[in-house]
Amino acid sequence: MSIPAPYPVNRQDDPAADAAGLLLRIGLAILAVGLPIASVLSRRAVFSLMPVGSVLILAAAVVSPAPGSMTRLRHVLRSPVGLASLFLLGWAALSLLWTPFLNLAAERLFKVGGTAILVTMAGAFLPERTRVANLYLFPAGLSIATLMAIFVALRLQFFAPGAYEAESVTADRAAITLVAFLWPALAALAARQRFIWGGGLAVATAVALVLSWTPVALAALAAGALTVVISMSQPRQASRILGLVIAAIVFFAPLIALAISLDMGAEAGMFEPSAIWGKIIRTELLRLLTGHGLDTAIRGISMGYLPPQTPRGILFECWYELGIIGAIATAAVAALAFWLAGATHPGVAPFLLAGLVSTFTIAIWSENSAQIWWVSLLGAVSIIFVCVLRGQYRTNRPAATMAYEKTPPDPPS
Repeated sequence: MSIPAPYPVNRQDDPAADAAGLLLRIGLAILAVGLPIASVLSRRAVFSLMPVGSVLILAAAVVSPAPGSMTRLRHVLRSPVGLASLFLLGWAALSLLWTPFLNLAAERLFKVGGTAILVTMAGAFLPERTRVANLYLFPAGLSIATLMAIFVALRLQFFAPGAYEAESVTADRAAITLVAFLWPALAALAARQRFIWGGGLAVATAVALVLSWTPVALAALAAGALTVVISMSQPRQASRILGLVIAAIVFFAPLIALAISLDMGAEAGMFEPSAIWGKIIRTELLRLLTGHGLDTAIRGISMGYLPPQTPRGILFECWYELGIIGAIATAAVAALAFWLAGATHPGVAPFLLAGLVSTFTIAIWSENSAQIWWVSLLGAVSIIFVCVLRGQYRTNRPAATMAYEKTPPDPPS
Protein backbone atom coordinates (compact mmCIF):
# COMPACT_ATOMS: atom_id res chain seq x y z
CA MET A 1 0.00 0.00 0.00
CA SER A 2 1.37 3.38 -1.04
CA ILE A 3 1.73 6.04 1.57
CA PRO A 4 0.68 9.58 0.50
CA ALA A 5 3.34 12.22 0.95
CA PRO A 6 2.64 14.73 3.74
CA TYR A 7 2.59 17.78 1.48
CA PRO A 8 -0.08 20.45 0.99
CA VAL A 9 -2.63 19.81 -1.70
CA ASN A 10 -1.74 21.65 -4.91
CA ARG A 11 -4.60 23.36 -6.66
CA GLN A 12 -4.59 24.00 -10.37
CA ASP A 13 -4.27 27.63 -11.45
CA ASP A 14 -7.33 29.34 -12.85
CA PRO A 15 -6.43 30.90 -16.23
CA ALA A 16 -9.47 33.20 -16.15
CA ALA A 17 -8.53 34.53 -12.72
CA ASP A 18 -4.93 35.07 -13.84
CA ALA A 19 -6.06 36.96 -16.95
CA ALA A 20 -8.47 39.06 -14.89
CA GLY A 21 -5.74 39.86 -12.40
CA LEU A 22 -3.44 41.00 -15.20
CA LEU A 23 -6.12 43.19 -16.78
CA LEU A 24 -6.96 44.68 -13.39
CA ARG A 25 -3.31 45.42 -12.67
CA ILE A 26 -2.86 47.14 -16.04
CA GLY A 27 -6.06 49.16 -15.60
CA LEU A 28 -5.09 50.34 -12.12
CA ALA A 29 -1.55 51.11 -13.30
CA ILE A 30 -2.96 53.31 -16.07
CA LEU A 31 -5.13 55.22 -13.60
CA ALA A 32 -2.70 55.41 -10.68
CA VAL A 33 0.65 55.68 -12.46
CA GLY A 34 0.12 56.63 -16.08
CA LEU A 35 -2.50 59.32 -15.56
CA PRO A 36 -0.68 61.54 -13.00
CA ILE A 37 2.64 61.19 -14.84
CA ALA A 38 1.09 62.00 -18.21
CA SER A 39 -0.81 64.96 -16.72
CA VAL A 40 2.50 66.65 -15.94
CA LEU A 41 3.40 66.60 -19.63
CA SER A 42 0.01 66.85 -21.36
CA ARG A 43 -3.23 68.50 -20.34
CA ARG A 44 -5.27 66.13 -22.51
CA ALA A 45 -3.91 62.83 -21.19
CA VAL A 46 -6.82 62.30 -18.79
CA PHE A 47 -9.31 62.17 -21.68
CA SER A 48 -7.89 58.91 -23.00
CA LEU A 49 -6.26 57.30 -19.96
CA MET A 50 -9.27 57.40 -17.63
CA PRO A 51 -11.65 55.58 -20.03
CA VAL A 52 -8.98 53.05 -21.01
CA GLY A 53 -8.17 52.21 -17.40
CA SER A 54 -11.85 51.93 -16.48
CA VAL A 55 -12.63 49.70 -19.46
CA LEU A 56 -9.76 47.36 -18.55
CA ILE A 57 -11.16 47.08 -15.01
CA LEU A 58 -14.56 46.17 -16.46
CA ALA A 59 -12.90 43.69 -18.83
CA ALA A 60 -11.27 42.01 -15.83
CA ALA A 61 -14.69 41.73 -14.20
CA VAL A 62 -16.12 40.15 -17.36
CA VAL A 63 -13.30 37.57 -17.59
CA SER A 64 -13.56 36.62 -13.92
CA PRO A 65 -16.61 38.21 -12.25
CA ALA A 66 -16.19 39.27 -8.64
CA PRO A 67 -18.91 37.90 -6.35
CA GLY A 68 -21.55 40.41 -5.35
CA SER A 69 -20.72 42.98 -8.05
CA MET A 70 -24.30 43.47 -9.22
CA THR A 71 -25.47 43.71 -5.61
CA ARG A 72 -22.95 46.48 -4.95
CA LEU A 73 -24.01 48.30 -8.11
CA ARG A 74 -27.67 48.20 -7.09
CA HIS A 75 -26.75 49.33 -3.59
CA VAL A 76 -24.87 52.35 -4.97
CA LEU A 77 -27.71 53.37 -7.27
CA ARG A 78 -30.33 52.97 -4.53
CA SER A 79 -28.33 54.77 -1.86
CA PRO A 80 -29.32 58.35 -0.91
CA VAL A 81 -26.30 59.88 -2.64
CA GLY A 82 -26.93 57.73 -5.71
CA LEU A 83 -30.57 58.77 -5.94
CA ALA A 84 -29.66 62.43 -5.43
CA SER A 85 -27.02 62.19 -8.18
CA LEU A 86 -29.52 60.57 -10.56
CA PHE A 87 -32.03 63.33 -9.84
CA LEU A 88 -29.38 66.01 -10.51
CA LEU A 89 -28.41 64.32 -13.78
CA GLY A 90 -32.09 64.05 -14.77
CA TRP A 91 -32.75 67.72 -14.01
CA ALA A 92 -29.72 68.69 -16.10
CA ALA A 93 -31.13 66.59 -18.95
CA LEU A 94 -34.53 68.29 -18.56
CA SER A 95 -32.86 71.72 -18.75
CA LEU A 96 -31.97 70.94 -22.36
CA LEU A 97 -35.52 71.99 -23.18
CA TRP A 98 -34.77 75.67 -22.47
CA THR A 99 -31.02 76.00 -23.02
CA PRO A 100 -30.04 78.20 -25.99
CA PHE A 101 -27.06 75.94 -26.78
CA LEU A 102 -28.85 72.65 -27.31
CA ASN A 103 -26.24 70.77 -29.34
CA LEU A 104 -23.28 71.78 -27.18
CA ALA A 105 -25.21 71.19 -23.97
CA ALA A 106 -26.37 67.75 -25.12
CA GLU A 107 -22.78 66.82 -25.98
CA ARG A 108 -21.60 67.94 -22.55
CA LEU A 109 -24.39 66.01 -20.81
CA PHE A 110 -23.54 62.89 -22.80
CA LYS A 111 -19.87 63.12 -21.81
CA VAL A 112 -20.52 63.84 -18.14
CA GLY A 113 -23.23 61.19 -17.86
CA GLY A 114 -21.17 58.60 -19.71
CA THR A 115 -18.16 59.26 -17.49
CA ALA A 116 -20.28 58.96 -14.35
CA ILE A 117 -21.80 55.65 -15.51
CA LEU A 118 -18.39 54.24 -16.47
CA VAL A 119 -16.84 55.21 -13.13
CA THR A 120 -19.78 53.81 -11.14
CA MET A 121 -19.62 50.47 -12.93
CA ALA A 122 -15.83 50.24 -12.63
CA GLY A 123 -16.00 50.94 -8.89
CA ALA A 124 -18.78 48.42 -8.32
CA PHE A 125 -17.07 45.65 -10.30
CA LEU A 126 -13.70 45.97 -8.58
CA PRO A 127 -12.64 42.88 -6.57
CA GLU A 128 -13.84 42.67 -3.00
CA ARG A 129 -10.25 42.85 -1.76
CA THR A 130 -7.39 44.92 -3.14
CA ARG A 131 -4.02 43.21 -3.25
CA VAL A 132 -1.13 44.88 -1.47
CA ALA A 133 0.85 45.10 -4.72
CA ASN A 134 -2.00 47.04 -6.33
CA LEU A 135 -2.32 49.24 -3.26
CA TYR A 136 1.28 50.42 -3.62
CA LEU A 137 0.64 51.58 -7.19
CA PHE A 138 -1.08 54.74 -5.94
CA PRO A 139 1.76 56.32 -3.92
CA ALA A 140 4.32 55.07 -6.44
CA GLY A 141 2.60 56.82 -9.34
CA LEU A 142 2.15 60.04 -7.39
CA SER A 143 5.79 60.02 -6.27
CA ILE A 144 7.06 59.79 -9.84
CA ALA A 145 4.60 62.45 -11.02
CA THR A 146 5.65 64.78 -8.18
CA LEU A 147 9.34 64.48 -9.02
CA MET A 148 8.59 65.13 -12.68
CA ALA A 149 6.47 68.17 -11.75
CA ILE A 150 9.33 69.59 -9.68
CA PHE A 151 11.75 69.07 -12.55
CA VAL A 152 9.40 70.66 -15.09
CA ALA A 153 8.68 73.63 -12.81
CA LEU A 154 12.38 74.27 -12.25
CA ARG A 155 13.08 74.03 -15.95
CA LEU A 156 10.28 76.39 -16.92
CA GLN A 157 11.11 79.00 -14.29
CA PHE A 158 14.91 79.06 -14.41
CA PHE A 159 16.06 77.48 -17.67
CA ALA A 160 13.25 78.23 -20.13
CA PRO A 161 11.29 81.17 -18.74
CA GLY A 162 9.91 82.08 -22.14
CA ALA A 163 7.96 78.83 -22.30
CA TYR A 164 6.39 79.25 -18.87
CA GLU A 165 3.34 81.19 -20.07
CA ALA A 166 2.71 78.78 -22.92
CA GLU A 167 2.75 75.84 -20.51
CA SER A 168 0.86 77.56 -17.69
CA VAL A 169 -2.41 75.72 -18.39
CA THR A 170 -0.66 72.36 -18.35
CA ALA A 171 1.16 73.31 -15.14
CA ASP A 172 -2.10 74.34 -13.45
CA ARG A 173 -3.83 71.12 -14.40
CA ALA A 174 -0.83 69.08 -13.30
CA ALA A 175 -0.86 70.80 -9.90
CA ILE A 176 -4.59 70.13 -9.48
CA THR A 177 -4.01 66.49 -10.46
CA LEU A 178 -1.28 66.12 -7.81
CA VAL A 179 -3.58 67.47 -5.10
CA ALA A 180 -6.43 65.19 -6.15
CA PHE A 181 -4.22 62.08 -6.17
CA LEU A 182 -2.46 62.91 -2.91
CA TRP A 183 -5.25 61.85 -0.55
CA PRO A 184 -5.84 58.28 -1.83
CA ALA A 185 -2.05 57.80 -1.96
CA LEU A 186 -1.74 58.89 1.68
CA ALA A 187 -4.63 56.61 2.63
CA ALA A 188 -2.89 53.67 0.94
CA LEU A 189 0.35 54.37 2.82
CA ALA A 190 -1.52 54.79 6.11
CA ALA A 191 -3.17 51.41 5.57
CA ARG A 192 0.30 49.83 5.46
CA GLN A 193 1.57 51.89 8.42
CA ARG A 194 3.98 53.86 6.18
CA PHE A 195 3.48 57.20 7.90
CA ILE A 196 6.99 58.51 7.29
CA TRP A 197 6.69 57.85 3.57
CA GLY A 198 3.31 59.55 3.60
CA GLY A 199 4.73 62.64 5.26
CA GLY A 200 7.56 62.79 2.76
CA LEU A 201 5.14 62.45 -0.16
CA ALA A 202 2.97 65.26 1.21
CA VAL A 203 6.00 67.55 1.60
CA ALA A 204 7.22 66.76 -1.92
CA THR A 205 3.77 67.52 -3.32
CA ALA A 206 3.70 70.85 -1.49
CA VAL A 207 7.12 71.72 -2.93
CA ALA A 208 5.89 70.92 -6.45
CA LEU A 209 2.85 73.15 -5.96
CA VAL A 210 4.93 76.04 -4.64
CA LEU A 211 7.36 75.80 -7.56
CA SER A 212 4.55 75.71 -10.12
CA TRP A 213 2.74 78.39 -8.07
CA THR A 214 -0.87 77.42 -8.52
CA PRO A 215 -2.84 79.29 -5.81
CA VAL A 216 -5.98 77.19 -6.26
CA ALA A 217 -4.06 73.95 -5.78
CA LEU A 218 -2.22 75.36 -2.76
CA ALA A 219 -5.50 76.44 -1.18
CA ALA A 220 -6.97 72.99 -1.83
CA LEU A 221 -3.90 71.34 -0.29
CA ALA A 222 -4.14 73.51 2.83
CA ALA A 223 -7.88 72.86 3.17
CA GLY A 224 -7.37 69.12 2.78
CA ALA A 225 -4.55 69.02 5.31
CA LEU A 226 -6.68 70.91 7.84
CA THR A 227 -9.51 68.45 7.22
CA VAL A 228 -7.25 65.49 7.96
CA VAL A 229 -6.18 67.07 11.25
CA ILE A 230 -9.68 67.86 12.51
CA SER A 231 -11.24 64.55 11.37
CA MET A 232 -8.53 62.11 12.41
CA SER A 233 -9.99 61.38 15.85
CA GLN A 234 -13.73 61.58 15.04
CA PRO A 235 -14.32 61.34 11.29
CA ARG A 236 -18.04 60.66 11.57
CA GLN A 237 -18.77 63.82 13.57
CA ALA A 238 -16.48 65.89 11.35
CA SER A 239 -18.23 64.62 8.21
CA ARG A 240 -21.62 65.73 9.53
CA ILE A 241 -20.37 69.26 10.20
CA LEU A 242 -18.51 69.50 6.89
CA GLY A 243 -21.51 68.23 4.94
CA LEU A 244 -23.78 70.86 6.46
CA VAL A 245 -21.21 73.62 5.87
CA ILE A 246 -20.71 72.70 2.22
CA ALA A 247 -24.46 72.41 1.62
CA ALA A 248 -24.99 75.84 3.21
CA ILE A 249 -22.30 77.38 1.00
CA VAL A 250 -23.98 76.01 -2.12
CA PHE A 251 -27.47 77.06 -1.07
CA PHE A 252 -26.76 80.55 0.30
CA ALA A 253 -24.14 81.67 -2.24
CA PRO A 254 -26.63 83.82 -4.25
CA LEU A 255 -27.69 85.68 -1.10
CA ILE A 256 -24.06 86.61 -0.43
CA ALA A 257 -23.61 87.80 -4.02
CA LEU A 258 -26.85 89.78 -3.83
CA ALA A 259 -25.78 91.45 -0.58
CA ILE A 260 -22.42 92.40 -2.08
CA SER A 261 -24.06 93.91 -5.18
CA LEU A 262 -26.50 95.96 -3.07
CA ASP A 263 -23.81 97.18 -0.67
CA MET A 264 -20.97 97.98 -3.06
CA GLY A 265 -22.58 98.65 -6.42
CA ALA A 266 -20.08 99.97 -8.94
CA GLU A 267 -17.26 100.16 -6.38
CA ALA A 268 -17.03 96.40 -5.90
CA GLY A 269 -13.31 96.16 -6.63
CA MET A 270 -12.09 92.65 -5.93
CA PHE A 271 -15.69 91.60 -5.31
CA GLU A 272 -16.76 92.58 -8.82
CA PRO A 273 -17.60 89.00 -9.92
CA SER A 274 -19.97 88.62 -6.95
CA ALA A 275 -21.46 92.05 -7.68
CA ILE A 276 -22.13 91.00 -11.29
CA TRP A 277 -23.82 87.83 -10.05
CA GLY A 278 -26.00 89.87 -7.71
CA LYS A 279 -27.01 92.18 -10.58
CA ILE A 280 -27.96 89.14 -12.68
CA ILE A 281 -30.14 87.90 -9.83
CA ARG A 282 -31.94 91.26 -9.54
CA THR A 283 -32.63 91.55 -13.26
CA GLU A 284 -33.63 87.88 -13.81
CA LEU A 285 -35.30 86.92 -10.56
CA LEU A 286 -37.70 84.39 -12.09
CA ARG A 287 -34.79 82.48 -13.62
CA LEU A 288 -33.71 81.45 -10.10
CA LEU A 289 -36.31 78.70 -10.27
CA THR A 290 -35.33 76.88 -13.46
CA GLY A 291 -32.02 78.42 -14.44
CA HIS A 292 -30.99 79.23 -18.01
CA GLY A 293 -30.25 75.67 -19.02
CA LEU A 294 -27.17 73.48 -19.16
CA ASP A 295 -23.92 74.93 -20.56
CA THR A 296 -25.15 78.54 -20.63
CA ALA A 297 -22.67 80.03 -18.12
CA ILE A 298 -19.38 79.37 -19.91
CA ARG A 299 -20.90 79.77 -23.37
CA GLY A 300 -22.51 83.04 -22.31
CA ILE A 301 -19.17 84.42 -21.12
CA SER A 302 -17.24 83.27 -24.19
CA MET A 303 -19.86 84.60 -26.62
CA GLY A 304 -20.31 87.96 -24.92
CA TYR A 305 -23.77 87.47 -23.44
CA LEU A 306 -22.29 87.82 -19.94
CA PRO A 307 -19.55 90.23 -18.78
CA PRO A 308 -15.97 88.89 -18.81
CA GLN A 309 -15.75 89.39 -15.03
CA THR A 310 -18.69 87.05 -14.40
CA PRO A 311 -17.74 84.49 -11.72
CA ARG A 312 -16.71 81.05 -12.83
CA GLY A 313 -16.95 77.97 -10.70
CA ILE A 314 -19.45 75.42 -9.55
CA LEU A 315 -21.52 77.82 -7.43
CA PHE A 316 -22.37 80.30 -10.17
CA GLU A 317 -22.69 77.66 -12.87
CA CYS A 318 -25.01 75.53 -10.77
CA TRP A 319 -27.37 78.40 -9.94
CA TYR A 320 -27.22 80.10 -13.34
CA GLU A 321 -27.71 76.92 -15.36
CA LEU A 322 -29.92 74.74 -13.14
CA GLY A 323 -31.63 77.21 -10.81
CA ILE A 324 -32.74 76.56 -7.27
CA ILE A 325 -33.83 72.99 -8.02
CA GLY A 326 -30.38 72.11 -9.33
CA ALA A 327 -28.75 73.94 -6.42
CA ILE A 328 -30.79 71.97 -3.86
CA ALA A 329 -29.85 68.72 -5.62
CA THR A 330 -26.18 69.73 -5.69
CA ALA A 331 -26.22 70.63 -1.99
CA ALA A 332 -27.88 67.30 -1.20
CA VAL A 333 -25.28 65.35 -3.21
CA ALA A 334 -22.44 67.20 -1.46
CA ALA A 335 -23.84 66.70 2.04
CA LEU A 336 -24.66 63.02 1.48
CA ALA A 337 -21.21 62.39 0.00
CA PHE A 338 -19.55 63.85 3.10
CA TRP A 339 -21.76 61.84 5.44
CA LEU A 340 -21.07 58.66 3.49
CA ALA A 341 -17.32 59.34 3.57
CA GLY A 342 -17.39 59.78 7.35
CA ALA A 343 -19.09 56.39 7.76
CA THR A 344 -16.37 54.46 5.91
CA HIS A 345 -13.29 52.78 7.40
CA PRO A 346 -11.74 55.00 10.14
CA GLY A 347 -8.32 54.69 8.53
CA VAL A 348 -9.55 56.03 5.18
CA ALA A 349 -12.33 58.43 6.22
CA PRO A 350 -10.05 61.42 7.10
CA PHE A 351 -8.28 61.23 3.74
CA LEU A 352 -11.56 60.73 1.89
CA LEU A 353 -12.99 63.82 3.61
CA ALA A 354 -9.80 65.72 2.73
CA GLY A 355 -10.22 64.71 -0.90
CA LEU A 356 -13.81 65.97 -0.91
CA VAL A 357 -12.84 69.29 0.69
CA SER A 358 -9.93 69.74 -1.74
CA THR A 359 -12.03 69.03 -4.82
CA PHE A 360 -14.82 71.29 -3.59
CA THR A 361 -12.29 74.09 -3.02
CA ILE A 362 -10.98 73.68 -6.55
CA ALA A 363 -14.51 73.54 -7.97
CA ILE A 364 -15.42 76.83 -6.28
CA TRP A 365 -12.38 78.88 -7.26
CA SER A 366 -11.13 77.25 -10.45
CA GLU A 367 -12.41 77.99 -13.93
CA ASN A 368 -11.93 74.34 -14.89
CA SER A 369 -14.69 72.79 -12.78
CA ALA A 370 -17.15 72.66 -15.70
CA GLN A 371 -14.73 71.03 -18.13
CA ILE A 372 -14.78 67.34 -18.98
CA TRP A 373 -11.14 66.82 -17.97
CA TRP A 374 -12.08 67.76 -14.39
CA VAL A 375 -14.96 65.26 -14.36
CA SER A 376 -12.64 62.57 -15.76
CA LEU A 377 -10.03 63.34 -13.12
CA LEU A 378 -12.60 63.02 -10.33
CA GLY A 379 -13.70 59.70 -11.81
CA ALA A 380 -10.17 58.30 -11.73
CA VAL A 381 -9.66 59.45 -8.13
CA SER A 382 -13.00 57.88 -7.13
CA ILE A 383 -11.98 54.49 -8.52
CA ILE A 384 -8.65 54.69 -6.69
CA PHE A 385 -10.40 55.53 -3.42
CA VAL A 386 -12.64 52.48 -3.83
CA CYS A 387 -9.53 50.32 -4.23
CA VAL A 388 -8.03 51.81 -1.08
CA LEU A 389 -11.24 51.18 0.87
CA ARG A 390 -11.17 47.54 -0.20
CA GLY A 391 -7.57 47.22 0.94
CA GLN A 392 -8.45 47.69 4.61
CA TYR A 393 -9.25 44.05 5.32
CA ARG A 394 -5.93 43.10 6.96
CA THR A 395 -6.16 41.64 10.47
CA ASN A 396 -3.72 39.69 12.62
CA ARG A 397 -2.04 37.09 10.51
CA PRO A 398 -2.85 33.53 11.72
CA ALA A 399 -0.13 31.05 12.40
CA ALA A 400 0.86 28.99 9.36
CA THR A 401 -0.51 25.46 9.30
CA MET A 402 0.12 22.53 6.97
CA ALA A 403 -2.93 21.09 5.20
CA TYR A 404 -2.74 17.36 4.55
CA GLU A 405 -4.86 15.35 2.23
CA LYS A 406 -4.80 12.38 4.62
CA THR A 407 -3.05 11.56 7.84
CA PRO A 408 -0.27 9.17 6.86
CA PRO A 409 -0.20 5.89 8.81
CA ASP A 410 2.84 4.81 10.77
CA PRO A 411 5.45 3.15 8.57
CA PRO A 412 5.69 -0.62 8.96
CA SER A 413 8.36 -1.79 11.31
